Amino acid sequence: MAKIFAVIIVVIAIASAIPIVMHMWPMPQDISTHGHLIDEQYSDTMLEAGISFLASQLLLAFFIWKFSTPKPGDKLRTSPAARRAW
Repeated sequence: MAKIFAVIIVVIAIASAIPIVMHMWPMPQDISTHGHLIDEQYSDTMLEAGISFLASQLLLAFFIWKFSTPKPGDKLRTSPAARRAW
């Protein structure tokens, strides 16, 4: 079940990045002398945020995939707070 969740996270992350990569949003018309600079900053910010988003989602999916199935003989670990609750 966890591995399916990891695959779904990757699919959603890639699907949400496609419109940004393909520049599917219309840029408004420049009405000032500095409009092109604002557009460049906007594009740079979208690129940096997109790379960070994809990297974090892919890393999350990797950790879910890797640690979802315990190895035979592994003992379950609990925190001290969880032990007090039992």
